[in-house]
Amino acid sequence: MLWIGAAEKETAPAAGLIAEIQSKKVQRVDVLFTPDGLVTRSEVNEKSLEQISSQTVTVTKLTQNKATPLLLKALQGVNNNPTNQNLDLRWGCKFYDIQGHKIHRLYINCIPSFGSLDGKPVTFSTNMINWIYAVKEQRNK
Repeated sequence: MLWIGAAEKETAPAAGLIAEIQSKKVQRVDVLFTPDGLVTRSEVNEKSLEQISSQTVTVTKLTQNKATPLLLKALQGVNNNPTNQNLDLRWGCKFYDIQGHKIHRLYINCIPSFGSLDGKPVTFSTNMINWIYAVKEQRNK
């Protein structure tokens, strides 16, 4: 059997974001929260999440933040999600470079093992929601 061309190498969905955090290209993250227990009549998308979020926590100096190792571990566990299920978002993260340009966006579904990274459906480990609440806890201290 003859194969023409090379097989496409699949990379981890969050590999680029991880590298950009480690290289300090990511300078700031805005973490969006909706009220706990929020019930809606329709699914919450990225735009509506930004409108209804009840709290935004900004994390600067990401490489120095004590919760960042948990974020990196969570991002290592991100996998592609081939299902095309609709998302009902509750948390969001917008990652910015030093000039203030949004370079990545990550959103987490009401069932926190699902979400999106840069518009592509992914799955998360529990480390992701643990990081989200670690950031919120730091803010509340």
